[in-house]
Amino acid sequence: MSGSFLLDTNVVIAILRNKPLLYPLPSDRAEIAINCVVLGELTYGAFKSRRRDDELTALHKFIADTQVHDCNSVTSVRYAELKHYLATIGNPLPENDIWIAASALEHGLTLVTRDAHFDAIPHLTKERW
Repeated sequence: MSGSFLLDTNVVIAILRNKPLLYPLPSDRAEIAINCVVLGELTYGAFKSRRRDDELTALHKFIADTQVHDCNSVTSVRYAELKHYLATIGNPLPENDIWIAASALEHGLTLVTRDAHFDAIPHLTKERW
C-alpha cells in the first residue's frame, strides 16, 4: 500500500483553488490519495459550477497523479461500525464523512481535513493542512 494521507474534499478544493495550505503538498504524489466519495463530491461541485469545464479539467488533472480508493465490503463494515458508534454517543456526522473516515481507517491513512467533527472518530489519525 503506497501513500500516507487521505485528503478530504475541503483540502482538495483548497489545492485546486491555489489556496494556501498549512503544510505543503508532499512532492511525492504517491503519498496522497482520495477516495471515491471525495471524487464524487468534487465532481458534483464541478457540475454545479458556472465554470464546469474548467473545474472538471482541473479535477481530472489532479486525480491523474492521485490514487483513488474505491469503497468495498471492508469499507462498508468500517462505515457501519463508525455510524453505529456515532449514533450511540449521539454525535452523528454527515454520511459522506463517515465513508471518508472509514476509508482512511481501512487503508491506515492519515485523514487530512479542515473539519473538526472528525475528532469524534476514535483511532482516526488526522492532520490539518
